[in-house]
Amino acid sequence: MPPLTFRRGVNIEGWLGCPDRPSEKRPLFFGPADAEVLAELGFDHIRINVNEQHLWDDADKPVRSSFDRVDELLDACARLGLKAIFDLHVLRCHFFNAPLRPLFSEPAAVEQFQECWRRLSAHLSGRSCDLLAYEYLNEPVADDPDDWNRVSAGIHKLLRGLEPRRTLILGSNRWSGPEHFAHLAIPPDENQVLTFHYYQPFFFTHHDAHEGAASCHKGPVHYPGRPIAEEDFARLTPQQRQELAPGNLPEDRGTLVARLAHALAAAKRTRLPLYCGEWGCYHVAPRADRLRWHADMISILAEHDIGWAVYAYTGHWPGVRTAHGLDHELLKVLLR
Repeated sequence: MPPLTFRRGVNIEGWLGCPDRPSEKRPLFFGPADAEVLAELGFDHIRINVNEQHLWDDADKPVRSSFDRVDELLDACARLGLKAIFDLHVLRCHFFNAPLRPLFSEPAAVEQFQECWRRLSAHLSGRSCDLLAYEYLNEPVADDPDDWNRVSAGIHKLLRGLEPRRTLILGSNRWSGPEHFAHLAIPPDENQVLTFHYYQPFFFTHHDAHEGAASCHKGPVHYPGRPIAEEDFARLTPQQRQELAPGNLPEDRGTLVARLAHALAAAKRTRLPLYCGEWGCYHVAPRADRLRWHADMISILAEHDIGWAVYAYTGHWPGVRTAHGLDHELLKVLLR
């Protein structure tokens, strides 16, 4: 059967995908009322970012409050006709920004990953296949691409055996960069979606974020053009200039498109839909440049018939809502 179609969506970041386990007393960033807002605006799906540690405690017991919140949100989506992607965002054995990722070196970690999906399938399999899809793992980072190919093939076999009709979402290796589709093994299965993430130019989209690659530069950034202007770049130390030069190349719509070549080729070869599961910009980047970058990205995704989920609903990556309310100017760009 053909896979679900995802057109315009939003990542639910900072919900059950935050570093610390949510407290019963702490308000959530997102709830059924927010899902209603997205449906009314014209979004057709949400990507729910959930960490393993929020679902099962340190004694490996289910965290009932977390599963209740998942069920409440999925119930709201079903009522509103919103599709949902359950994104297993961070594992105890794999975090995309951690220096060590046992998932690719320890057989016990692979088994635990599979057990996560066995248990999730047991809980979620009653949900309509017309509304819910599973994404194996957010931003896998294996030093050897064959390691991710091996691990993802095992998850595909497991889930396809448990749920023959469920749409499955397979991401590329190395933070789901589109260029890494060149090394991705894609199993023969028509009910799949291929996903990638897009945050280029990184110096611009992640400027002053905690994981920002150009953290030594505190001055302005720009798009289009070089993210760090030549006059600002000249003020850096020689060591800083040497470190940052490879990522400070001129950027425009053409360079954004060029990076998609391997992803587009994989989609054409397999006849599977392509999906940009994350793309967005940290709130510090200049407002006008941020809007220009979003406008170029939207036009590119539309031109190549790529569905997407902007990162994120609110917070430091405000794709829909700021602290002052809905960002109507950005929404006009996203939903045009």
